[in-house]
Amino acid sequence: MTADSEWDSAFAQLEADGVHVVLYPDTASALYIHAKVIDVDSTKAFIGSENFSTASLDYNRELGLITSSASVLGPLSSALSSDISNGQLQQGASTAPPATTAPPISAPPATSPAPAGCTPIDDEGGCYEPGEYCRDDDHGATGRAGDGQTIT
Repeated sequence: MTADSEWDSAFAQLEADGVHVVLYPDTASALYIHAKVIDVDSTKAFIGSENFSTASLDYNRELGLITSSASVLGPLSSALSSDISNGQLQQGASTAPPATTAPPISAPPATSPAPAGCTPIDDEGGCYEPGEYCRDDDHGATGRAGDGQTIT
């Protein structure tokens, strides 16, 4: 994202939780980062217009989607890798950022039935994983993830 000292404490909090923060200078000639993307190991991504703010999440009508489409993930991964390699690691970071070369993107595997004991079942008929967004009907439900962990 674009560097701004207003966000230093938020960056420090993210870094404490293992997030690598890469910044661009706040200048007229530098790339301005306005993207809202969460890339999950180049296999699934959230892409949207939302900011993580009260106004954006509660009052505005924003758009976001989750995709596992290889035709979207390949170019998205390339753009993110380029942005990461051309930015600078946040000053408070104590470790190097993750590798910027993504594994080759292939078509997602055909969905197989969810393992026994997995509940609730996602829209593709598989298991939710810890931290994965769920559909509205499943909000607040407690169940078992694909890795056996209890999820809510």
